[in-house]
Formats: sequence, C-alpha cells, structure tokens
Amino acid sequence: MEIKNVTVLGSGIMGHGISQVSAMAGYNVVLRDIEQRFLDNAMEKIKWSLDKLVSKEKISDDERNKIISKITPMVDLNDAVQDSDLVIEAVPEIMDLKKKVYAELDKAADNHVIFAS
Repeated sequence: MEIKNVTVLGSGIMGHGISQVSAMAGYNVVLRDIEQRFLDNAMEKIKWSLDKLVSKEKISDDERNKIISKITPMVDLNDAVQDSDLVIEAVPEIMDLKKKVYAELDKAADNHVIFAS
C-alpha cells in the first residue's frame, strides 16, 4: 500500500514537528487537535520554522508555501481520518487519554489505515 495521506493526532511539540516533516516529504497531512486554538498555535510554529529555513536559503518561498498548503488543520476526528493511510498519534503521555484516542480512532478509521505512536 502506498501512503499518500497522513493524519497526525495532537498538535503539540511532537505533533506539529511530525506534520511539518511529513509535509516536507511530500505527504498530504491532516493535523488534528481537540481545539482550534491549539491548531492555530501549531500552524504558527510551523510557519515560523519554515520561515527560518527560507531565511537560511534551505528552501524557497514557493517551497514554504507548498509545504504549508499540504497541512490541513482539523478538529473533527472523523473528518481528520477520512482519507488517511497512516495515523500518527502524538497526544500527551497520559495513558487514559491514549486509550480513549485509540478507541475513537478504531471506530473512525478505515480498516486499511496504519496506526503509529
């Protein structure tokens, strides 16, 4: 199976970094969190990081814009995993929370989806 669409659950330090690297590698990324404000903050951090790469001439403005366009922030879990081939869980290290996320994910995701943590 070819992986084209990646969903990252959790937009904190790990989640926004995984999303950025995945988009830079050419994947379509959905970054999912429980509140829009967390997603807004994550997207600002991603843009800041990419701006640093532009200023160091590691990537062009066009590449920066293309990378950002590959990341879709989303709150609804069902929508976030709808077209996903790979789901990467990056929620806080709270076992009850992780169990809850995986239970919801198991119901929402198609059978072919690969889960990673």
